[in-house]
Amino acid sequence: PSNGSSEVIGHNTNSGGGNTGDNCANGLKGNFTCPASCAGQGACSDAIEADYLPGSKIMRFVANAYYIGRSNVYAGTALEDTPILFRQELSASGAIKTKAIELAQGIESLNMIYGVDLNGDGEVNQFLKASAMDLDGSGFVTRDEWQAVVAVRLNLVFRSLDPVYPSNQPVTLNNVQYNDRYLRQEFSQTVQLRNHG
Repeated sequence: PSNGSSEVIGHNTNSGGGNTGDNCANGLKGNFTCPASCAGQGACSDAIEADYLPGSKIMRFVANAYYIGRSNVYAGTALEDTPILFRQELSASGAIKTKAIELAQGIESLNMIYGVDLNGDGEVNQFLKASAMDLDGSGFVTRDEWQAVVAVRLNLVFRSLDPVYPSNQPVTLNNVQYNDRYLRQEFSQTVQLRNHG
């Protein structure tokens, strides 16, 4: 790779006596959907495919989850209730496992809402929570409904590590009411999705 990494991502072309499990994805193409006529026929030559354009890159799949938790480092100290933003990483090197990484202290709340294009013009018409993404009322969120998401708005609430005010201060941030001595700040960022769906 051009970034100097020595990582190699293997691709089975099913040639030279390699893995005999034909899977319709032996060719590196941009569409891995095979028609029924291709089942069990190797490289799926009759599928609707398009070669990747020059300059395209193959990248390793990365799966991360983000959540707010408490650090083991502060257990038993005055800071043990400090909220911390964690990233849970999925590792498939060898046995599949996960590990939690502390990213930032004092992140008390992390919420995402989805900008949905309801009329196909590429513009956000409405921001919705994940629980409201069932646009057609079918009881579950379909692939087409997720493909209508063209932006994501991240909302964070930062909290001071120590109490700052001499007495409790009532404040509402991100639709949550607080009444304590901590200083808080809300942050919001909207990100347009280039490869949504």
